[in-house]
Amino acid sequence: MEAATYLSSVLSCSIRVQLRTAPRAAWQARDHISGRRGFKSNAPSYREATSGKSARKRGGSKVFDSVDEAVADIKSGSIVLSAGFGLCGTAETIIDALVRRGPDSLNDITAVSNNAGTAIGGGLSPMIEAGQVSRAICSFLGNNKALEKKYLTGKIAIELTPQ
Repeated sequence: MEAATYLSSVLSCSIRVQLRTAPRAAWQARDHISGRRGFKSNAPSYREATSGKSARKRGGSKVFDSVDEAVADIKSGSIVLSAGFGLCGTAETIIDALVRRGPDSLNDITAVSNNAGTAIGGGLSPMIEAGQVSRAICSFLGNNKALEKKYLTGKIAIELTPQ
């Protein structure tokens, strides 16, 4: 009986919590006086070239004049993430621009995608056929004959990952 009385007294207790916040102007003034910075940064929004070449401003608009200009910064050895499921939603225009750069200027790419393209040329298969991809990380191989041939000859590594 004693435990029941204790339990009922604990359950009947109520705790009142009231949160008070300072007005916005008050904390802004406090931060200004103390010299603390908020979320703003005074760092430049672009990288400076160290080799003396003119630096291209980054951090502004991400809209490019052409797809070739958009993929110009991708270097050999990069990891490229390709969106889409099957052949739906793949960035065919960007993949074509990467292929136009050729295996001499863009190679040793690790391509991560849901699948590795098809035998008829969809998805990542143009890059694989061109010899730009050295490693494919995907969840479905499909019927990409170029991928099969390059894998059997040791020209490409494949890592399967679950969806």
